[in-house]
Amino acid sequence: MMGFSCHRVKSGNLDAILRDETTEVTPYQPSSSSNFFYGKSQTMSTITHPDGSVETKQCIRDNAGNEEITTCRIFGEKQYCVIKKRDKSGREEVTEKLVNMDEKEKQLLLEGAPQLDISPSHPSDTIFDKFFN
Repeated sequence: MMGFSCHRVKSGNLDAILRDETTEVTPYQPSSSSNFFYGKSQTMSTITHPDGSVETKQCIRDNAGNEEITTCRIFGEKQYCVIKKRDKSGREEVTEKLVNMDEKEKQLLLEGAPQLDISPSHPSDTIFDKFFN
């Protein structure tokens, strides 16, 4: 037998072995008293509009209930982003980011372009639903 030793024990001897007080039995104790799991999901979509502008949308959620949605509209070198953060308690914070444009150009962009959608995507927002509902 490969390194194993077998001993025959009679039933009377087994009782003596199990009651031997010099034998110490320690129950299994995990090294950490609490379990920890971290999960995070991320979705991203990109739409190219007929006017050549590109709209990107990124949604990041974690298992703690935090959510960050970033929607950007890009016209050449100009970029307008809306970053919406919601923490697990429901508190929201919205930040705008302008790249190579000022507030006046932002207003022109928003007036001439479809409204930026900063709400999270839902299964009912599929292309199929948009065309056939």
